[in-house]
Amino acid sequence: MTKVEIRCMNNAGNNTGQCLCCGQCCSSFYVKMSHKELTKQALKDEAKGLSILESDAKFIIKHGIRLSVEEAEMRSPALLNSPNWPRDEYWTCQFHRNDGLCDLDILQLPKPHVCTGYPWYDREPRLKWLYPGCGYNADLFGLKLVKQKEETIMSLPDELEVKVAEVVDYTKMNGSFALALQEVVKRKVAVAEAKKRGLVVSDEELQKAADIFRQVNSLTTSSVTLTWLEERGLTLGALEDHLESNLLIYELKNLLALEFDKERYFTLQPIQDSIRETAYQDWLTNMIG
Repeated sequence: MTKVEIRCMNNAGNNTGQCLCCGQCCSSFYVKMSHKELTKQALKDEAKGLSILESDAKFIIKHGIRLSVEEAEMRSPALLNSPNWPRDEYWTCQFHRNDGLCDLDILQLPKPHVCTGYPWYDREPRLKWLYPGCGYNADLFGLKLVKQKEETIMSLPDELEVKVAEVVDYTKMNGSFALALQEVVKRKVAVAEAKKRGLVVSDEELQKAADIFRQVNSLTTSSVTLTWLEERGLTLGALEDHLESNLLIYELKNLLALEFDKERYFTLQPIQDSIRETAYQDWLTNMIG
């Protein structure tokens, strides 16, 4: 018997098409430009005489805080369901508060376009991943676009039959089976270690993960969710096992980080080079700020 309930999800509360001040987009966000590229752009904008509110690059360099992938995952677990996860680095903002509010809003100070323009940035709403619960999801609900799902299974003539073994043989021939097997083995080893260490996932955590998964994949009703699973040859139990494994691996990473030999880690030359470069970039940012 599964623990996850495919319950009714009423999105009416989010149907506002405006910011609900949840703070998720400020907690961890991705910038297409690298830190080096942002610094160069900030210098160019400075030469043009642009103020910090007119230059997103200057604002991010001045007030942004760089996050590692692990830090972004810890701050915003929903990012795990983002189709582009993970990126090389993420950012947060020094004005973002733990309660989701922004110090600039509280002080009634102006904000740059990188903040006020989210998520459409003066363009028409389009199909893209947004944080669960984001008020701008309402714009997506109104889009009358037909999205052809790449995962849709082809319908076959009645006289044809495709066996799972044939699919497995094909993936073995083209080399993709070994990669998939390797990933599955890694996950099973990690999950086994997490359970060995006494890590568990509560029913509430599992249900929350399932609700987020459904929101991200636009599985708004029970029937749509069950059809989505059936089309992929999956069961509710398989979905539950997948989400539980994700959560256990996440907790195992947190535990390993606490046990990590940081002194040995910081003696590695690539890490020292990275720290030196980061220190230089921070110094340069303060000098041009």
